[in-house]
Amino acid sequence: MTREQQLHPNVIPYWRITRLISLLKKSAIAGIPITVHLIWLPTWTWILYVTVTYVSYLWLTALFHIFYGVRYMYVRRGYLLTTDEILIRWGNIWAENVSIIPLSRVQHVDMEQDLIQRRLGISGLVIVTAGDANGVVGLLEADTKLLQRQIVELAKLGETDAYHD
Repeated sequence: MTREQQLHPNVIPYWRITRLISLLKKSAIAGIPITVHLIWLPTWTWILYVTVTYVSYLWLTALFHIFYGVRYMYVRRGYLLTTDEILIRWGNIWAENVSIIPLSRVQHVDMEQDLIQRRLGISGLVIVTAGDANGVVGLLEADTKLLQRQIVELAKLGETDAYHD
């Protein structure tokens, strides 16, 4: 029996970096009311208090996720490819989910890699069916290409698949 495959450990710094970038973007946008307060509405101090509270909440939750949450995400993610389906397990601190994709329903499989993933030597695989798209992020580039080829080859075996001639 085949055992579930884990993601590459480089996905942990990837998740941390992307979460930090997202935090900086949200903080910059949340800083707009502070600018409004300082320039146009200096008597409206409540804008300042609400914004500082919101930005503090953003930073606390993001830092908690960066330092602790990504470890749970890593432990709770994996995939298992069988001859007729792919099982993708994913989750976070609070939940664990499983998606089962019948290979006979696969329409196409895409490899994705952004700049940060390329730098870390990892990539992602997106499996598209008629109703949904599921992905696995955090595989080595060679493993992603191999998994992509395996899924396409196994999807070709059935008579009612999207790859059938």
